[in-house]
Amino acid sequence: MLEKKCGITRSACRLFFITVFVYEISSGYANRHSSSNTNTVTSLTFVHLTPSGIFPFYPYRLLTGKRENIPSALTCAQESLWEFPASRGFLFNSASGLCTPLLWLQGPAAPDAHGVQASEGTLYLEQDVCNNQFQLFQCVSTGQLACLRDFSSALNYRQATAICNSFGGYLVAVKTSEKLDIIRSLSNGGSRWVGLDDQRSEGIYVWQSDGTNLTMQQQSDVFLHGEPNNVRNVEHCVQLRNKTQKLNDIRCYKEHRFICERSVPGSTC
Repeated sequence: MLEKKCGITRSACRLFFITVFVYEISSGYANRHSSSNTNTVTSLTFVHLTPSGIFPFYPYRLLTGKRENIPSALTCAQESLWEFPASRGFLFNSASGLCTPLLWLQGPAAPDAHGVQASEGTLYLEQDVCNNQFQLFQCVSTGQLACLRDFSSALNYRQATAICNSFGGYLVAVKTSEKLDIIRSLSNGGSRWVGLDDQRSEGIYVWQSDGTNLTMQQQSDVFLHGEPNNVRNVEHCVQLRNKTQKLNDIRCYKEHRFICERSVPGSTC
């Protein structure tokens, strides 16, 4: 099973935004509340959402990061990002000052997944985790999420990789049979590039998503039996093949459509 539709709706967003500048320490000591000795890397905008606005998902709490007596939502955002740079949301109770950092969202099957409690206060989420026409998908069995976008252009492996990189992502990682089902559905039975190749070292297939090697279990779960087989010693990149709906190695200069993936904080769908 898969969940395609993102439950984060604009109608559920209240017109309240918090923009936080994210800094990178360039030299020496940098005070967490000032920009001295720091360079601005980017800014994040957090949107106030109602619990119904994220259905069917739940906040992905960083339980070790809870703070008390925080004076404002802005300070909560700053503290969350300082302690957890990957954080893309938080819960804040203005009455008690309780601040609970979030990675972002997770599905109902994830460990400890539960709704917003009254004591936790208001939910704020970074609004652009899935943007630029990327859609939010869920691996239902684990509650893990992924941002995916199917592109209509047919390009070679290198060109497709460059496009994904330009959106802050990579060619889709397909490590499980459940993720394979998602990609099959998204591609409507067509062939697609997958972010896996052995171009650096023959026979050692590496995932673009995290730099890890293909495991025997992954190979068994998502590849056609007997693949990858490097026919004529020229097949070094991996595709979802339309005829078999399994992964298969192929020549990297071939042109295919492709799916890009952007990481969801804390998720490995």
